[in-house]
Amino acid sequence: MKKPPYSDDIFFRELKIGRAHEVIVGEALRRHKIKCTFETEVECDSDFEERQKKYAGSPDIVLANGDVIEVKSRNLDFDDDPDSFPYPTVFVETVSSWKGHKPTPLAVVNISQITGDMLVIMGYDEPNWTMEKKFDRVRGIYDTWYMADKEQLETFDFLVEYIKANAKKKK
Repeated sequence: MKKPPYSDDIFFRELKIGRAHEVIVGEALRRHKIKCTFETEVECDSDFEERQKKYAGSPDIVLANGDVIEVKSRNLDFDDDPDSFPYPTVFVETVSSWKGHKPTPLAVVNISQITGDMLVIMGYDEPNWTMEKKFDRVRGIYDTWYMADKEQLETFDFLVEYIKANAKKKK
């Protein structure tokens, strides 16, 4: 049986925090009349391999046309202005997680756990991202991350308008 790289307590705590913020983003999209689906509950499966099957590559939010939005809740203080982001680069997602998504996400919404404000990295910017090995202080592990320059951040309103302009193109 494969062992998790960090404790079940950490996994479930972070899953619950993440899920709560996915709901906030999904509800914000719905307020803008964007049809989408997202999970609201957390199932605490204690078997690591079963969790891997269930959560690896699973989309956070799925739009009506099949596009996917990923959500990253961040314990950082920023508002809805990209200039307010406190660092010159932004964690997008681990390289392995990003490559595991089918389809590739349209965008990654970063939501502040402090302010509730949201900033967005568009998936079409992937060619401009870099890869960096970073230490995850919460989970106590190293992983390779896609990183975007702060200048690639967009507002949540930009994402809403982008979705509305492109919503019917995929179905």
